[in-house]
Amino acid sequence: PWKSFDNLSNIQLSAGDKVLIKKGTTVTDQLVLEKAQGTKEKPVVIGTYGEAESKPVLEYIVDDNSATDIWEHIATPVIQLKDCHGIELDGLAISGTNGVDVGIHLKYNNTLNHEYVKIKNCDFKDLTGFTINDYRGLSERAAGKNITGEYCMATGICVSVNNYNIGVNDPGLIGLYIEGCTSTNCGTLLANAGNIQDTNEGD
Repeated sequence: PWKSFDNLSNIQLSAGDKVLIKKGTTVTDQLVLEKAQGTKEKPVVIGTYGEAESKPVLEYIVDDNSATDIWEHIATPVIQLKDCHGIELDGLAISGTNGVDVGIHLKYNNTLNHEYVKIKNCDFKDLTGFTINDYRGLSERAAGKNITGEYCMATGICVSVNNYNIGVNDPGLIGLYIEGCTSTNCGTLLANAGNIQDTNEGD
């Protein structure tokens, strides 16, 4: 077994692949996946293994002294999925620490129509860094500017679509499913700064 998520940076996960995190452990690395591409029938799974009752805790730690502005916090969520689809995250405890304000960031850069992301049985806690009023995106949108970038808030899950060069009315993600998740001391569970179709938030 690996001791950190560093090895994932050199691997492109595909349908049926699994990354399993041991129950009862705490991981302070950031989990970043880029272009992991499964399907609804054979998803890429980020899940758990082991006999412990407690979920694995992911709490990426950012050095406050190294962050020059609030955008650096958005760039470092606990989990960042870049241009990923056909993926399931199951049974994780995701905790904000030291100003990290986003649990899972689904980020799509000038790519559209990614299909299927399911987040289930995950607990989000203490994601309290900033609210959306801190970001320039709110005022720019109010002024009628066509801005679709990373306007995440203190949230468990954030979806952002940077579609500066493509059609702004097309969805970045088709099918986001949230089932059996909890949110404690977070700004919100879901912040959508992109265009999503067929979003279902379960209990």
